[in-house]
Amino acid sequence: MHRRQFVAAASVGFTSILAGCSDEPGGGIDGGLEVTDVTASNTIAGNVELGVLVSNSSSESASATLYGEVDVEGGDAYTESRSITVSPDGSNSYELGIDVAVSDSLSGSSYEYRAWVEA
Repeated sequence: MHRRQFVAAASVGFTSILAGCSDEPGGGIDGGLEVTDVTASNTIAGNVELGVLVSNSSSESASATLYGEVDVEGGDAYTESRSITVSPDGSNSYELGIDVAVSDSLSGSSYEYRAWVEA
């Protein structure tokens, strides 16, 4: 998992959250699909957007479920998923929007995030 810090600043009734990104890969599955890059950014509403790059090393198209998780220190864990298909010997970028409870995003806590694929 990758660790980030919520940095909250009130602005016109919204919370602005700042986070960095990471280039550490996530999990893969047999059949060629592998998460090769994961980044995280925060929305003005305090949610987390994961940018996930999935590569397919096989010579056939491959489908799976892509999962993303944000685990807030001292708070809850939030997971989102979607079905994906990646062409042979190719890669695709996906975004996963993860809704984080206002109480967790306002807490100023750090969080960890990760992404993986499952058949």
